[in-house]
Amino acid sequence: MRRPLTTLAALVAASVLLAGCGEDSGDAADDPSSPASSSSTAGESSTPPLDPNTEAPVPPESEDPDDSDDDPAPPADEPADAADLCSAFRDFGTALSTAPVPTEGPDSPLAPETIDALHQWGEDLEAAELPADFTDDQRAGVAAMVKALDVFPDTATVSELDALEDVLSEEEQDQAEAVSDYVEATCAVPGVS
Repeated sequence: MRRPLTTLAALVAASVLLAGCGEDSGDAADDPSSPASSSSTAGESSTPPLDPNTEAPVPPESEDPDDSDDDPAPPADEPADAADLCSAFRDFGTALSTAPVPTEGPDSPLAPETIDALHQWGEDLEAAELPADFTDDQRAGVAAMVKALDVFPDTATVSELDALEDVLSEEEQDQAEAVSDYVEATCAVPGVS
């Protein structure tokens, strides 16, 4: 059975395992004959990517600091009353994806950014207005997730993250899983499917 907090730990653990990838000197990006190579020789101009529908060049993304997506609108197909909950999961995923990844194994300390992201996620879940159609179990699941995140230490290792949901009873784990199932079915959260 999939557990939401175990899934989180698995994402961090996978990041640890993948952190060393791409350091190989035989990388395709280093091979000038590879299509993945980003190098160009003098006198050559790089061709901008083309829109597959119009075959027109795709303009580069704006670097205007006022043109940021710090608080993007929720996708149109998300229920309005799920916005807080979905946003809490989206914001956590974004924060986790930008945090440094430990590379020394299960006894490696987690980066302060990872721990801050976990604590902020708990605060965001606690403050979130929950959807009107949430069941009592789903409401209890959010409370259980907040409980687990609230007691997570300010300094912790990868193995402590792996044991995060051990603070929850079997019933609380089932309730937290009900929340995870709802988010997976309802919210547009990158990496959750």
